[in-house]
Amino acid sequence: MMRLTLEQVPTGVGIPEWLRESLTKQSAEGESRIMILHANEYSRKQTLVDLARGGRLDGHVVDPLDHQTISSLVELLMSDLRMPRPFPEDGLLTLLEHEEISRSASKLGFPLIHPDVERTWYISRTKRLALLHSHLLQSTALGSWDTDPGAIEFHNLLLKIEEKHGRTHPRLSKHHLSRKLQGLDNPPFSLANLSGIIMLNHEPTLSKEDLQLLRTISTLVPIHQMVHSGSFRLGMHGALIEDIEACRKQEDLPNWVPIHLLTTESLEQRRTHRILIDEGVDEITTVLSILDARSKSSDYNPTEKIIIVDGDANRNQSRWDEILSEGGWIVPKQVENILSSPLVHSLSRLVSIGQGDNSWAPENILVEAKNGFPISSGWFGDNTHPVNPDWQPRPHLDLLEEVAHGLHIRGGPHAMSQWLRALSEARFEHPWIPAEERRQAREETQWWLLSMANRLSPWLDEYSSSALQGDELLGCASRQILPLPSKSTNIIDWFSNLIHWTDWQQILSANPAEAGALRSLLDAVARSANILPSIGELSGIEAKDALICIMEGLSLPNPRIEDALLRVLTPSQALGCDADLLILCGTSATAWPVSSPIVPWMDLDDRLRLGVARPDAAMRSSRHLIRNALAVATEVLILDTSIIESNPPGTHWAEILDEAGKEKRQQWLSPPVFLIDEGQPITGWKWVNFSESIKGIASAPTTIEQHKNGNFNLCVNGTRIRDLRQSNGLAALQGQQTGEVVQ
Repeated sequence: MMRLTLEQVPTGVGIPEWLRESLTKQSAEGESRIMILHANEYSRKQTLVDLARGGRLDGHVVDPLDHQTISSLVELLMSDLRMPRPFPEDGLLTLLEHEEISRSASKLGFPLIHPDVERTWYISRTKRLALLHSHLLQSTALGSWDTDPGAIEFHNLLLKIEEKHGRTHPRLSKHHLSRKLQGLDNPPFSLANLSGIIMLNHEPTLSKEDLQLLRTISTLVPIHQMVHSGSFRLGMHGALIEDIEACRKQEDLPNWVPIHLLTTESLEQRRTHRILIDEGVDEITTVLSILDARSKSSDYNPTEKIIIVDGDANRNQSRWDEILSEGGWIVPKQVENILSSPLVHSLSRLVSIGQGDNSWAPENILVEAKNGFPISSGWFGDNTHPVNPDWQPRPHLDLLEEVAHGLHIRGGPHAMSQWLRALSEARFEHPWIPAEERRQAREETQWWLLSMANRLSPWLDEYSSSALQGDELLGCASRQILPLPSKSTNIIDWFSNLIHWTDWQQILSANPAEAGALRSLLDAVARSANILPSIGELSGIEAKDALICIMEGLSLPNPRIEDALLRVLTPSQALGCDADLLILCGTSATAWPVSSPIVPWMDLDDRLRLGVARPDAAMRSSRHLIRNALAVATEVLILDTSIIESNPPGTHWAEILDEAGKEKRQQWLSPPVFLIDEGQPITGWKWVNFSESIKGIASAPTTIEQHKNGNFNLCVNGTRIRDLRQSNGLAALQGQQTGEVVQ
């Protein structure tokens, strides 16, 4: 029997004060244990840091096991029940899936989507099938779709992989755990001594699979859920395990829940301000100006918590770190994929140079010649030229550009043949370069290109490989066979050679962290080859796809900063967190995504009927998250693009403005006190007319000042380093001018 209760709490409340006090007593006095289920890892860590900070003062220790997210609770319970450990969610797992799925497809295992077994089953199709299976599993609709193209067969193959390797597939963890818990009469060890679980507010789009797991857990230990008030259909309410009546009075609460006042109204006074974003103004630079002004204000507290909530899904996290660091602000880095490493990216570019529609494109060859992956010269071979010992395999950039432009080589399946044919021709005449220099440059460039192609042989597509078998291997000037470096037998052998020929000294002198990223990739490739020997048999596009798959599953190591006072979070990550100042940006229609996810092979009618990836899910989540963001801090600043006709506010933000009413909208346009000095905007800010009688404040990175003598000056007011340089340069140029500035 499920033991569930429900309580409505004020919007934006993470850990209510009464619960915070109870958790402190729980740690200090050993009161009955209550587990807290947080919305995400960010709010969980913030709560632990805040409680630990208070605990150090009171002399008690906070138990992290009392604070979980759904994902961490699944891991904890699987450990309690001694279930097989999950596979790491990396590229190797995808390759294991692909090997099993492609083998089944070759035996007509997926007749609806792969009826021709002679055709190659590419890894992209495995990923699409995995995405479909994930959607159906999260919606508990697996097996309910009459026209299923293969998700059930995919599920059975995942079970086969689990049995073969003695591990649990991460996507099946909740599925297996829920079944395991249903057969228990007593709670597992981690739940055995709990009085109950308090589940804090979660997004309204919590999956049916998660909700089913929570229902199962509630049969073993009671769950008290906290939600926001408002419409559940529209998303304001948050996730509901079950649609039950909320507790209205103290007597309705379970006796294990600490006594407190039931209310949906927040008693804390919050200040909300709209910062207008004008055409062409960068939001991140505006945030830097806000932080700079805030830090210089008289009431600034260096220990205050600041959260920047960025709704722009397309914005690169590294831009925040790059720009805010110029003002001395340290931002904890998000987990980044290893492909964001310039060194790893250049390696990916190198192995892809001879594949696809852009194969051997001139711009790609020039990049490798100028600033490619750091490889020692021996990689191109240590053989001596058969005629001229001084000649070496090296590129001549001017010649490459001349040949590409003159013969219109643009890249593609036959580009390698075009390059070799062009460079093998004995064309040495030039208006002002001696013929002997041209002979050397042309043959050295030809030799360099052949050597690189030979080294990359496991990665080349069939067109490039066949081009290397032609007569163009003779030197254009010497007419001798050019000695080429040996070919690698497979991609595993190729990586072994790469370790030897990589210029590690150059990498370490430029950026030691890049060496760590490359080493992580090489270790992952070696580990993948040990577990999945068939990787060594791949070549061409399939080999590159496997490498990209491994790369996509690796992350860069990040320094851990658990108690950072400034954080940049997505709206979903900010759920459950609190701050003294919150800056909300990315609220425009083009920034904050509200589109429905794509479910492969599934049309809208089937999605609606089965409840899979509902089209309104993103909109419901956005409504919930933006209302939460507006209520989690003492002071909230919203970067508003309402005055830009080409980039209007998103629907979720427009709804907030409409609900607020005219009076509150005007009130929100009043600027924060630290952006005003004696009734006027501080330097770098300006008034903007929002309507005939209403004005708001906006960032002014540049302004025009008029002098009494009629001259005009351009003033750069930004706080970035480049702004300071430009400002100093303009001041130097304007130093000869005279006249007072017109106010």
